[in-house]
Amino acid sequence: MYVPSVFYQREEGVEVPEGTTLLEAERLAGLVTDAPCGGTGTCGKCQVLVNGKKIRACKMKVRENLNVDTAVSSSSGNAVILTGGFSGSAVLKPGIAVHQIELKKTVPGDKRSDWERLL
Repeated sequence: MYVPSVFYQREEGVEVPEGTTLLEAERLAGLVTDAPCGGTGTCGKCQVLVNGKKIRACKMKVRENLNVDTAVSSSSGNAVILTGGFSGSAVLKPGIAVHQIELKKTVPGDKRSDWERLL
């Protein structure tokens, strides 16, 4: 059975099979969705409004005709820009070092590779 859903961003409906998640219905409607977790429900960025209630689109399955508002921010409205952070001294001891080595030109008859000659 196909169930129509209307997405306010597109102002048109899309019919999807019953049991399809709202996230997949958004994709089928041609909307770009923000779901970095791939729909597993762990990031919370796919929030939409259904009947005035915030829900995760990846968790709700379409069972009936729905009006969905996809213009919902996943943040709580208390977002701030990070302007500072932790700073401290750190001693770096990399496992590699850069050296300049000059490799002599090959002489006729020497069939070793550059690597073998370098070693």
